[in-house]
Amino acid sequence: MSNSRGMVKWAPYKSLIEQETSLNRMKRAKTKIEKPKISSDKAEEIDFVLRNYHNQLVVISYFERGYIKRIEGLITKIDETEKTVSMSGQIIRIKEIVNIEEKN
Repeated sequence: MSNSRGMVKWAPYKSLIEQETSLNRMKRAKTKIEKPKISSDKAEEIDFVLRNYHNQLVVISYFERGYIKRIEGLITKIDETEKTVSMSGQIIRIKEIVNIEEKN
């Protein structure tokens, strides 16, 4: 018996581009996490680094839409009124920062 469907038989869930896109979106959604709780010590450490910042290279880890993201560079603006940090063209809310490290 011959199979006229060829390789399609082995990839039934990816037979349509829409299905593949939808499956990839579902896989990505399963990897989302809750926002980590920040200890008071860690919050003080983040506050200390931001208050004493003087154009040194830093790595900021922050929470965004279910994921921890990292960005490295120089902070261009710390807005205490808006409670944001501007860095590499991005604006990060201070309350979303989970870690900040000075790079030497």
